[in-house]
Amino acid sequence: GPIAAHVYEHPGTYTVRVSARDRRGRVATRALSIRVEDPDRVFAGEKTVCLSARGSFEGCPSGARRVVGAALSALAPYVESGRRLLLRRGEAFRGGRFVLNLPGPLLVGAFGVGDRPRITCSEPAFELSGEPPLLSDLRIVDLDAEGPLRGSGLVEINGKTSDLLLLRVRSAGMTSAFMASVGKIDHHRIHSGNPNQDIPDRIVVQDSEMRDSRGGGTLLFLGARRIAMLGNRYESSGEHVLRVTWADRAVISSNVMGGAAPGKHVIKLHAPGFDREGIGRGQVSERVLVSDNVFRGDGEDWTVSIGPQNAESDERVRDLVIERNLFLPGPRVSIPLQVSGEDVTVRNNVFDRGARDDTCIAVGRRGIEPPSIRVAVVHNTCVSRGGAPTLVTVDEAASELEVHNNWVAGARLGVVVSGPTERVRQIGNVVTIESRFVEHHSAEWSSFSPLPGSPAIDAADVGASTAWDFSGRPRPIDGDGSRSAEPDAGALEYAPKRTPSNAR
Repeated sequence: GPIAAHVYEHPGTYTVRVSARDRRGRVATRALSIRVEDPDRVFAGEKTVCLSARGSFEGCPSGARRVVGAALSALAPYVESGRRLLLRRGEAFRGGRFVLNLPGPLLVGAFGVGDRPRITCSEPAFELSGEPPLLSDLRIVDLDAEGPLRGSGLVEINGKTSDLLLLRVRSAGMTSAFMASVGKIDHHRIHSGNPNQDIPDRIVVQDSEMRDSRGGGTLLFLGARRIAMLGNRYESSGEHVLRVTWADRAVISSNVMGGAAPGKHVIKLHAPGFDREGIGRGQVSERVLVSDNVFRGDGEDWTVSIGPQNAESDERVRDLVIERNLFLPGPRVSIPLQVSGEDVTVRNNVFDRGARDDTCIAVGRRGIEPPSIRVAVVHNTCVSRGGAPTLVTVDEAASELEVHNNWVAGARLGVVVSGPTERVRQIGNVVTIESRFVEHHSAEWSSFSPLPGSPAIDAADVGASTAWDFSGRPRPIDGDGSRSAEPDAGALEYAPKRTPSNAR
């Protein structure tokens, strides 16, 4: 079914509608009501505690407790359910392993005006949950964190946690900004015998910046249920940038990511070992949406890897949609997108290979996991400005593959599918030597729109077309003036006037 995520910050009652549309145009809609309470009411009076290193409390809410101190630990005596802990903006604080393991609501944030409070720590700034696991309903908002030493971090989750929001936070120079290891949950279950220990649930990171990992750490490392990564910037990791070891429903949308270490990935999404002992035995990563991101390839590996972490692991991934992403080139990137799984749709993406003539997408198993099945590659644009690109390579074990309405454009003639093509159903694909894009190529998505007269215009198959393009414009649009709107091959529709009136 449909999956989406959104954060409402301002008080009020909101009606949310999520719609899904199939190829036949049928639409299913679900609505629900969301109420956002006023934090000044929820945390009125002494339920709010303000901390200032300089003893300045301008902007501290009326009636709140006031604490003077330069260490985050000065707030520890005031940690209770239903509390809001605020640090003064423009001030610096020492931090390290501020433990939060209690039911919410809880909020850690900022007061006053100016730059966000800065926390410097040599350990994780916030240690969340534990044994027994009690933490729920926590928001960490408007904070900066820096880590000068190996072992530092912003958040470390050590037990079952539900309803965690990180909003407008920044971390730099830490080993791992965000750590939620499934192995920690297995450790608790084995040594404490607590069957209530579980992976985190409902984890949201929005409008945040995490960068410059030190000491060879992964910038974000987590396994969780109902993950949302929205509008963030993740850059410069000592390992993978974002490693998701287990995802039971996830939305990774509208982020800018890059700067993986050599031989590592910008996104590495896999699953628990299917036959391995532990909480993940028999589980898969599933129902994942990866959309509207910008991925910058850097290292000598795959930019985004969907599937097992290696050839020796039976880790299974299914039911993913990868759409409307811009894959930017790197001088040594092998493959922008590698997929091993079942029921995967790759649609309306732009793959810029720069001057290289390599593959844009690879579909096939890495080792002992089941073969890939039911993978659709639809309305993508694969570009090489210096060679002959290949849209997708497939292995001999993959089956029920569909490759429709894609545009492969290069300085030399490329190919749509490399591998056993008898296993692949192909309709409406276009391969050109003259790319016919808009002039002045850049990293902007609009650089990959077709120019007038492009062979991609009106060349796609109607029956295999998507309902919208990379930019969200509805398909089809009458791009050749024939008064008959047909879909274009590739990720972007050509719209002469770029108005909705062209759409049908």
